[in-house]
Amino acid sequence: RGRRQVADVHIAARRFPEALAAATAASTLFQQAGDVRGAADVMQMMSSLHATMGKDKEASQMYMDQRMLYKAAGWKEEEAAALLYIARLHIDGGADSKEATKAAKEAIALYQRVQDKAGEANAMLVLASLHWQAKGGQSDLRTVKAARQAEALRTVNQARDIFKALEDPQGEAQALQAAAEVHLAQGVPA
Repeated sequence: RGRRQVADVHIAARRFPEALAAATAASTLFQQAGDVRGAADVMQMMSSLHATMGKDKEASQMYMDQRMLYKAAGWKEEEAAALLYIARLHIDGGADSKEATKAAKEAIALYQRVQDKAGEANAMLVLASLHWQAKGGQSDLRTVKAARQAEALRTVNQARDIFKALEDPQGEAQALQAAAEVHLAQGVPA
């Protein structure tokens, strides 16, 4: 854990390359010791560092490595969370929406498998965001955009229904906010 703490100090001082070097060393040691949780925690830190440094491809790879570590350990909820990080990274970075959509759908399936309704609904909101924010090429027709937005609304409404069933007003509010964003994108009052 000492190298992890060294990495934390470098992050606080905004010395990102040094933090990344310390985190890499910590990850190697955790993996050698068979400490899956420690290795995954450091991978999370490394993913965030890469993203902070504008290295989205490297960040995505670290999240994928983290996902595979969780998968090997049989930790489905953690695996789903790593998939959502991948999808969100693609939303924020405007990268490959197909990969992000695949990651979000896999996260939904994992949350369903472990019967985590709140996780499922949150993953649905990420998927809805991917649908309505998807950008097409110059030849992207209005009907294609409208279909994406309709799919986004359908997904948001499913998430809202889950949050309602869970009696989660904050989750329901997030779903309503997402619906409002889709309506704004359509130019239709929410």
